[in-house]
Amino acid sequence: MLFDICVIKIGGADAVYIITPQRYMGTSCKFELGYAIAKEKPIYFSEPTNDIGLDCYVTKFISTDSLELFCN
Repeated sequence: MLFDICVIKIGGADAVYIITPQRYMGTSCKFELGYAIAKEKPIYFSEPTNDIGLDCYVTKFISTDSLELFCN
């Protein structure tokens, strides 16, 4: 059920921002990232994961401290 909600939200979003604490991304988040890629959404991470297979899809890395400035 939670996954269904995430898919609906991603589908309606203009972009996707993923928080990657300590460069970590869990399995379900990777699946959601794949869905966002399939929907051709711009992807933003809070920091690089150092996994080229994930980081190559990022439009821009925006720290959580800078997110408010980016959104305005």
